[in-house]
Amino acid sequence: MDLDDYTTDVLIERVSWRPRYILNSMVTIRDAIRPVFVPRIPGSSNIGLLSTLPPELLNIVFELLDFWSLSRFARVCHQGKATVESLPAYRDLIKHAFTTLAAFGRTELITFHSAASIYTALLSEKCVACEQFAPFLFLPTSERCCYECLHRDRSLRVISSGMVRKCFGLMPKDLRRIPSMLSIPGTYSAKALGVAQHGSAEVMEHFVSLQNAGKLTTNEMHDVRWLTGHPSTIGSDANVPADRFCGMASTGFPAFWKGYLPKVLRVTGWIMKGLIQQTTLQ
Repeated sequence: MDLDDYTTDVLIERVSWRPRYILNSMVTIRDAIRPVFVPRIPGSSNIGLLSTLPPELLNIVFELLDFWSLSRFARVCHQGKATVESLPAYRDLIKHAFTTLAAFGRTELITFHSAASIYTALLSEKCVACEQFAPFLFLPTSERCCYECLHRDRSLRVISSGMVRKCFGLMPKDLRRIPSMLSIPGTYSAKALGVAQHGSAEVMEHFVSLQNAGKLTTNEMHDVRWLTGHPSTIGSDANVPADRFCGMASTGFPAFWKGYLPKVLRVTGWIMKGLIQQTTLQ
């Protein structure tokens, strides 16, 4: 088989390294059905007053919607479907990251992120914490992350609602204001809400200390201090609490760099050509 017989997606897939011990510990959607773009059927349907907007402005407005809203709008009429499918963010994410969209849908986080925010992550390659290459996406915030930061960065931790109350002094009624993932236990952005609820980080820490006085073990108190960013834990990698939920809110995510794609394909082609020649010789 000649190199030209392989499609771009197959070439990249054949030479990509996907360690199972990492991917199997994250959200992995294996039964997602790839969407198919159906050609528009000519007709008299229209999208009302929205059709009076310039295409550039219409794209900006639509990319601020989440994928759930976009999919519902695409079912309104043929013109609506054509408009949604013409969006670069919608088209590229459906083509290159449809399993990620499926993960957003099954965790019920699909309505919390706009198409533009997810598309921005697709066009990036840097970890939100260390700015190194990041092959994963943290679903609660729709930001790229690397495997190392998933283990060590506080902002990428997923914790139980019980631990949220211990760390940030929040009551059950307060937790309703924070989006939670379906089937993956966790509550997110709790520290910011705790600080806002108590007025300052110092007041929150004092409240937590009084509330948990005599109730926590030494290890639990260390975990609380680490998660809340206590000064005694800043800048130290020692005694990082074990993360029971690491990977449960992240998934593999491709990097779609338009400027670098031709170079990547050339390198991939050279590697694949060498593999084909080696196979032929054997």
